[in-house]
Amino acid sequence: MVFLTRDKGFTLIEVLVALVIVALVGLSTQTLLSQLAEQRFNIQQRTIGDALVWNSAVQAFVMSAQENPPQDLYQRKRLNSQDQSWDLSYKIEATLLGDLERVEVMVKDKSGEQIARQLVFFK
Repeated sequence: MVFLTRDKGFTLIEVLVALVIVALVGLSTQTLLSQLAEQRFNIQQRTIGDALVWNSAVQAFVMSAQENPPQDLYQRKRLNSQDQSWDLSYKIEATLLGDLERVEVMVKDKSGEQIARQLVFFK
């Protein structure tokens, strides 16, 4: 009696379908990890920008509290923090109300194009 036996193993179509599935899972994982890395970088930039802008706001507040502060003051400097360069600028402007001053503090990334943080207040 002759029995028909089937060869053991996978067919070419089964192997190709498995490869496509593995490729799709790998691609989606890579996309997700890329998005997570970008979000982490943006959160880090905002956190450092917040710290720098608040620190500079306090410095501007102290400068404007001097006995004879200049009417309008604009200062700009470059800071190095967390192995990055930041452009920091703050200006103090007199308002029409006399004793009230407008203080603006801005922190930009090293290229100077993207504003990391900006703070405007009156004192």
